[in-house]
Amino acid sequence: MSRLMEEYTRKAAAYEAALSKIASTNRPVNSTALLWEIKETLYAGVGKGSQASSPSDLQTLHRALNGSRVISLGAKLTQQLATVAEEAENAGVIERLGPQKAREARLALGQALCLCLDGIADAGRGLTHAGPPDHAEFMARIRNPRTHPVNDLVTDLTLPDTMKALAAAARFVRCRLWPLAEEELAAAAVAEQGQGQGEAGAGEEQGEEEASQGAGGAAAGSSAADAPPINTKVKIKRLNDSIRVMKLDPVDADSAAQLVRQAGAAGGALLLSACAALHGAVGVVRHECDVMNSATPFAQALLGSLISTQALDEIAAAFLAAPPPPQPPSAAPYTSVYCMAFMTLTDVLTDVCGLAGPCGPGPIQLLTQPALLRLRYEMLEQVAATAPGGADEGIEGIGNAGGGRGTGAAVGLAAAGGAARVRLWPVMQRDTLRAVFGPRVQLTRSMFTFVVNAAGAPIAAQQHSEAACDRAAVMAFPDRRRAVALAAAASRALAARLEHLGAAGAAEPSAEARVTPRMLYDAAQHFPPVVHALVGAAPPREAAALVGDALLMYGWLLRCLVTPAGLAGAGRGGLETDSEKLMPFCTTYTIQDSPLNDDPLFKAWRRMTPLQRAAAAARALAARIPQSMDGVARQLAAQGEVPLEAVAGSADLVTLLLRAQLQRWRARLAAALAAREEAEATEAAEGAEEGVAGAGAAVLPPLPAPPSISELGLLLTAVKVIRCEAERLAAENAAAAASSSGNSSSSGSSSSSRAALLPALLQGAEPVHWVLAEHLMRWVGHREGGLASLLPELQPAAAAAAAATAGGSSSSASKAGKGKSKSGCSTATGGGGAAAAERLALGEAQRVVLEAMALAGVAVMQLYGEMLAAAVRHWDEQDGQQAQPGSAAPPRRAAAAGAGAAAASKQELCERLAVIAVQLLVLVALLPPPVLLAAPMPPQRLMPLLARALLHVQKQLGLGGGGGDNKGGKKKQGGGGGGGGGAAAPQEWTAAMDGWRELVLRLSAEPRLCAACVPGWLWGARRTDGGKVGGGKAGGGKAGGGRREVDSLQVDLTAVAAAGVEAAAAGAGASASAAASASTPPAAAAGAAEAGTSGGGGAPGVAVRGPVLLVRGAVVASTLASAGAEWSSQAWLQHQQQVVSLAQATLRAEHRDGGGDEAAYEGWRQAAAALPGGGEEGILGPAAARLCGNPRCSNFGGASEAALELKKCTACRAVRYCGAGCQKEHWRAGHKEACRRPPPSDTAGTQPAG
Repeated sequence: MSRLMEEYTRKAAAYEAALSKIASTNRPVNSTALLWEIKETLYAGVGKGSQASSPSDLQTLHRALNGSRVISLGAKLTQQLATVAEEAENAGVIERLGPQKAREARLALGQALCLCLDGIADAGRGLTHAGPPDHAEFMARIRNPRTHPVNDLVTDLTLPDTMKALAAAARFVRCRLWPLAEEELAAAAVAEQGQGQGEAGAGEEQGEEEASQGAGGAAAGSSAADAPPINTKVKIKRLNDSIRVMKLDPVDADSAAQLVRQAGAAGGALLLSACAALHGAVGVVRHECDVMNSATPFAQALLGSLISTQALDEIAAAFLAAPPPPQPPSAAPYTSVYCMAFMTLTDVLTDVCGLAGPCGPGPIQLLTQPALLRLRYEMLEQVAATAPGGADEGIEGIGNAGGGRGTGAAVGLAAAGGAARVRLWPVMQRDTLRAVFGPRVQLTRSMFTFVVNAAGAPIAAQQHSEAACDRAAVMAFPDRRRAVALAAAASRALAARLEHLGAAGAAEPSAEARVTPRMLYDAAQHFPPVVHALVGAAPPREAAALVGDALLMYGWLLRCLVTPAGLAGAGRGGLETDSEKLMPFCTTYTIQDSPLNDDPLFKAWRRMTPLQRAAAAARALAARIPQSMDGVARQLAAQGEVPLEAVAGSADLVTLLLRAQLQRWRARLAAALAAREEAEATEAAEGAEEGVAGAGAAVLPPLPAPPSISELGLLLTAVKVIRCEAERLAAENAAAAASSSGNSSSSGSSSSSRAALLPALLQGAEPVHWVLAEHLMRWVGHREGGLASLLPELQPAAAAAAAATAGGSSSSASKAGKGKSKSGCSTATGGGGAAAAERLALGEAQRVVLEAMALAGVAVMQLYGEMLAAAVRHWDEQDGQQAQPGSAAPPRRAAAAGAGAAAASKQELCERLAVIAVQLLVLVALLPPPVLLAAPMPPQRLMPLLARALLHVQKQLGLGGGGGDNKGGKKKQGGGGGGGGGAAAPQEWTAAMDGWRELVLRLSAEPRLCAACVPGWLWGARRTDGGKVGGGKAGGGKAGGGRREVDSLQVDLTAVAAAGVEAAAAGAGASASAAASASTPPAAAAGAAEAGTSGGGGAPGVAVRGPVLLVRGAVVASTLASAGAEWSSQAWLQHQQQVVSLAQATLRAEHRDGGGDEAAYEGWRQAAAALPGGGEEGILGPAAARLCGNPRCSNFGGASEAALELKKCTACRAVRYCGAGCQKEHWRAGHKEACRRPPPSDTAGTQPAG
């Protein structure tokens, strides 16, 4: 043993001397070939006593390398020393020396082990120093695998004996040196307290790459306070993708002697040597595997040695057991060497994770060894703890897997919830990083590296296949619940870090920077594949428990995306991809032929109960998902894209989150109301005691503000996108109308050119704005997942309503005229005042939802109207061309193909018209009449366009003979329906006609809409024999036996189509008035609708010359007294109220099963009528004020529409603009005629636009 030690000491001394000589030459290290030549010359000097004569003489270098035996001899000595030390400890030999002598003996053994590892560590440092070889060097190694010196060096480093030596050294540190280090730190802490040195502060920022640090530290014992300072220098080098820590050198001999007497520094130095050796070997092997895209023999040998010897696992266990190093400014050398060693370990783990791609499951098996698995979990805990409050609040649902002590142990486990208060490691503390490494090593690097170390292996395996990634994730994270919860918590910390960096994080990185803030977004992208795989591998019940954390993780991922650094790193592809990731959480029903049905997150979300989904949504509120999706949508819109994925991927989820927010607000509201009642009761009691009523009025606590419409910023953005497209179509339609009404000489050619351009509604592929409108309407009107489903959360509490009903009238009557408290509520009865305050607060919340639904509905109606107008104009022009004498009649699809767009089939056209009818039914049932009538495209303009479109499609289907005989009929129950003759009606056509009939009935059933939208359209007749009654024509289904309330509903499309053509011809030159109508302030338009017959610029409903919808059956006799009378416009006016009753009775008869949207939406219309501050008429005006008043505004800057800082028009104060450009454009587009100056009282205190 002594002889071997002497031989190794001599060779190691020569080795160090040669290394110092090479370092003094200042040769460039970025030249791989030159560096390896120098390194092999060193081995020749150690082994042969001479240097290689030529750098290209590889055989000489190879022989010198084999002769040196530094690595193999060091590995043998290390194992033997560790064995001797362990035997001495077990036999009690060292313990019998006494405390001081035993401590010195253990330190001496540690010093000897460190000396034995020097050669191995320097070999690893040499490989790390060189970095990846150039192409020529790499090819030389491939061609000469047995003779190249680098290959021999890597072979020696990957031998099992070398790995056993590293494992033995790590065990010695963990078992023998760390207890001594704990004693040293405890003694130093006592000494500092005794001297009054308890101040704490931030370490100084150092700007040099070689940062000189004076660190205080004391050895255990009586001389701890008197120990001289140790001056050390940290040598680091930036190479490849991270900071490469080289060595910790003492400045002078005294410092060197003092350094080796500290157990913490000695243990850290041993771990640093072990990590440096591994880093060099693993780095070379990873580069080879990446180039070859397969597992090389070196990789197989390295992984086999690491797994069998558990060397890397022993090193990880030593780090986890390390005592917490002191923090700056009193950071000891132990802190510095610990940080350097840990940074080197993270580089090793990064390379091991990278091997998971080309090497298969081997690296995953290595990373799941006990200490490494625990280290990876705790790395994620450390990242999560960097979030504001993360270390103090604990991480919900995360327990401490392995217990343990020191740096890797969680501090202060909560007794109830199991959440852990995490102590940050030194490499996760900003001040410690700067004190040790200077400003070049930031917290951003540590967070990125920790995430890659923890979750990088499955991502590397993803290069083979998704299945390989799933298998790797399941292997890498056996504790699924803890892994998913940690992914959510770590994503939160990454988002917080990116938000903290702000605009600086998006700055263009320098050429030297390898880890930039933008890479934190890349780090966050490691979690979705892992979480997806873990949820898919979990049993159904466990998967349902995991999906809540998965939703939270995706929410924080979106927060990362919308930060400046995230947007700079993601690009357009990242915006579209990440906005689709919420799709599994946006519905609970199966979608036919959708890949979403096989998504494990979607399956787990569906299996959750409504209460579980509500609880998950309540937790996800902190991630601000609606604001993030709004930011994504605005970024896409600003780039000219339609944010379809953002709206489709989050509409239902945003509603669920809004419901959770409303429930949380209701809880706060109830608490505030209870506090008010208590304050009022106390005030009343005090007044009764003093004998003075109302003495000493109490200060009532304020009520929490309801959620604002800014919470629905995504809806506002979608509305703005749809409104821009509708305005574009309106401009095209106006230009086409003006062109067609011009001189007749150019009308033929212009019509021919326009006919070749297929309108969006008639194209085969669904227009993207059409799809966006469908998703928006589902968001608004769906009775389970849309905004319309929020009414129960906005109703008064049952107890308060019962109290108000039972005692409100008598109490109000007896207390009328009494004084009010400071809050404005009655102080006589606490219950009544609280109920009134609750109703007022709930009314404001209802207004927010109604405004959002009104904005969406008005925008969708405008888009549908302009699309229908373009389609009808196209069909009319084609019919005109076919009617010209001698002109050929080109087929419709041929014309479309000439324009490069495939035309929609007849079935697709019927489906789209049915969609329009159904969506209009929802809006008519949901929105108050003043909102509908004040819309830029009100129902009285939409209905004739839809009728003309239906008539054109009916002709194409061959369901009638054309002209005035084309009608649709419907039986009351089952059976027929369709055209008045011709072929059988397709199912899609029947659905479109059913929607049309119900639209006429719905509009006729509302008195304000009946006169304004469908005047004279509905009439009734008792006869069921198919004869002519009241100007209508019988057709369609035949009457069945027995008495029916509704025998048939007969439609005459030609009546409304002809009237619509006449109305369009009469107003052909009114495009300017239509623009002025669109620019009319909504409040003024609503007032006009209430006072007159219609909104939308005062355009009346289309007056027909005969009934459009004829009702036959017993219901006519019970509602329309003169059912047998001939229809006329005068008769209709005289019996208008009876016609309304007929429509209502027909709807009741048609929906006896409770179907239809009328009953479901009745509560919203009642809530709108009872709104404070104007009721129904006060909805659209404030709602429109949330958007820029210029309908063509395409300004999507800022995080939300509210961030645009809209300013009022200086004249009318009714329209707001985002800037002077939009104000000028809208002024020229028609606002000049609509603008009216408000009363003087309304103009005070406002700001000018622009």
